[in-house]
Amino acid sequence: MYLLYLAPGYSTRRNSLICSKKVLKSVWLVALKCNQMKILFILFLLTGCESAKQNSTSPLTDTINVKVNESFTIKLSTSMGTGYSWMPVDSSYKKNIIIDSVVVVNNIEGKDDGADTQVFYLHALQKSTTVLHFIRKRPWESNHKADKEKKLTIVAQ
Repeated sequence: MYLLYLAPGYSTRRNSLICSKKVLKSVWLVALKCNQMKILFILFLLTGCESAKQNSTSPLTDTINVKVNESFTIKLSTSMGTGYSWMPVDSSYKKNIIIDSVVVVNNIEGKDDGADTQVFYLHALQKSTTVLHFIRKRPWESNHKADKEKKLTIVAQ
């Protein structure tokens, strides 16, 4: 498919096309910009596909270095007003880490839909590397998928 752009300075006669140098330059610039736009569009698509790959696999894992028998905290943003809270996926961490308590810090702005912070107070029992896998969901909805998830690698030394 060909697109004929009749810019000012073009004159169409029976089988001829007359144009000025100025028009040729502007057509060349438009064509150059179109090629740049095609390249940018392709890069945008590839970048989008790459980020979709990252999001579709497992959640990103952060590493926290702690000392044995010293308390540390994990703060996760939530919205308690909507019923969502963070909870560990399984109990495999319990041989190396203990969750001492969990506290919810209400949002500072006082908005109904504002973010709360769920604070986990923990300590490591022994030298180890343990993965804590948290999910955010409504506790009474056992059949529903998690709204968000977070993996943390705890390195106790």
